[in-house]
Amino acid sequence: MLETDERARLVADLLTELAAAVPGSAALLRGSLAEGRADPYSDIDLLWDVPDADFNAAIVQLPVTLERVRSVASLRFDPDFQQSAKRRLAFIRFDSVPLFWRVDLDIFARSVGRDPDFDRDNSCARGTVWSFAESSLATVVAAIKAQRRGQNAKAAALLARAEARVGIASPASDLQSRIGLLIDAVAGKDPTTAAMAADIRQLLTALP
Repeated sequence: MLETDERARLVADLLTELAAAVPGSAALLRGSLAEGRADPYSDIDLLWDVPDADFNAAIVQLPVTLERVRSVASLRFDPDFQQSAKRRLAFIRFDSVPLFWRVDLDIFARSVGRDPDFDRDNSCARGTVWSFAESSLATVVAAIKAQRRGQNAKAAALLARAEARVGIASPASDLQSRIGLLIDAVAGKDPTTAAMAADIRQLLTALP
């Protein structure tokens, strides 16, 4: 069951801990949850506005800050901004939290003015630390979410993207079979994703 009250508690805890971690910073909820159009499958979009002098320390301490909220299963930084001096985009999964509720945390130095396009086209901001296997499994979760929302065409397109990302030919089969085959293939290619793959299989079993 997706208990949205638990998601609300997670959001409240995150906002509290982020703001406390850096005095003078501001942590804000945004996206579908902030706009009142979320459903039980909606993920969590946050923005963290940090004083410029504290930006680097905030990034370094982020794992510790997040652990004060819940045990962290995965913390990844979008490679588009990994070397940016004033921006990061973090993707966070917590242990024992539904996979649908991934946290996307956009972190800005205050002087950026929360500009969503800051450093987007700056090649010097790019990094190279990225797991295509884990990214593919995250896309599988998005496909399952789309399927649960009755968006089968979107789910199929997401699966095709995930399959291409890890070099797997898309089989001609139903969505559920494709999901299972893709999970097995990704875990086989990269054993470090085995725990996440197992969580997705458990998710499929638990869904009505």
